[in-house]
Amino acid sequence: MKERPHPSHPDLGHGCTLAIDPSAENVQLAHLRSALSEAEKTEEELNADFSPALVAETLAQLKSDSESGLLERRRKVIETATGEAKTVCTFRLSTPLTSDFATRAAGEPARVIDRHTGDILFAVERERALAAAYPGRVFVRQKKRFCVLPFEEQDASSRGEIACEREERLITTSKIRSMEVATVERRSGGDRRSARDSVVAEEGSSVNDRRIEDRRSAYQRAAAARTLGGVSFSLRTLPVNVTEHVLGFRRFDLNGLVRDTTLYPEPITCSFSGKATLMGFPASSFSDVNGATLHALAHLFRTTLGAFLHHTEEDVDVVWLPSFGSEKEPSIAFVDLPPGGAGFAEGCSLDVLRACVRWSLALVRRCPGGCGRTSGCLFCIQIRDCHSAPDDLLHLDKAGADRVLSLLVGEQEAKRFDAPTKGAP
Repeated sequence: MKERPHPSHPDLGHGCTLAIDPSAENVQLAHLRSALSEAEKTEEELNADFSPALVAETLAQLKSDSESGLLERRRKVIETATGEAKTVCTFRLSTPLTSDFATRAAGEPARVIDRHTGDILFAVERERALAAAYPGRVFVRQKKRFCVLPFEEQDASSRGEIACEREERLITTSKIRSMEVATVERRSGGDRRSARDSVVAEEGSSVNDRRIEDRRSAYQRAAAARTLGGVSFSLRTLPVNVTEHVLGFRRFDLNGLVRDTTLYPEPITCSFSGKATLMGFPASSFSDVNGATLHALAHLFRTTLGAFLHHTEEDVDVVWLPSFGSEKEPSIAFVDLPPGGAGFAEGCSLDVLRACVRWSLALVRRCPGGCGRTSGCLFCIQIRDCHSAPDDLLHLDKAGADRVLSLLVGEQEAKRFDAPTKGAP
């Protein structure tokens, strides 16, 4: 009998990756509190299984909350290596976990419900609930089409409920949004840095060097130079602060053509902390990479990523950034949309990006529509679900995307993607 069934999702046949990050902060927090409820633990024992910074932060919060049920006591133990007695401090939660504990630890989600039946259609993290269930959005659940109601008709938003109703017209929507991605600033004093330093100091004499190096690497943010056979580019996955501004939405008919565009009087702004994988294009390798080129690359990567990383539109988004970090590099960000991260950023690995780059280059050079326009067409670099504002919808540079993709794979490899000559076998 197999311990774990073999994955059978049809997309896995295309080389997809199913991702969940066990090191995500919201996941670790739920497991950490569970561990404290099951048995007495020293801080050193907790640090062996969880992020030392998270352990220090959680214990500090529990100590400051008189109703947390945290029990702290000191006991004497014998050091096995030296035979000496020493006093250690242990912690345990005295309050039992309730059935909804994991939900509360990770943050109670907002629920999108059918106003007429009360059925819950899906749930989303409250930090970005209105970015996912924006007013006017049309989505399909259980083979039925629904539309999110306007703000003035939301009468249960204070309870974390977003109402929608059946939509009989054969239309779909795509939001118009802008997204800002910034690195999480390092904190000082008694924060994560000091937690990291104390872990290294306490375990400096430990024989488990691999564990120490793993913990150190979690705090490193230097961009690693990578190559796919051509010039080098930077690639790193790191904690980020994300601010999403939903400006409105577009509606499409059954043929995928734009039916109308709606812009809100005021943008809907959602902010959260999470993770992102940043692909940077340094000037030393790529010279100048303009916004139109980055816009085209974002379209291509959004088109090809689904073949190699199994995800939905609420799991990961591809964002182009004219400048990112202290290096001010033009970059493409693969943003993990669940606050705290759920592993989708890490899923955008070097192997996944290698496949995306190759398929993107094939789309550019072998456009089924045979277009020669700078802004491309719907068969190559234009996409129906573009999130750009109306004025920037066709701000695309097909030749620029071709140049960057060719530099990434190398000149010889790029020639393999040339469109076949007419009459050639």
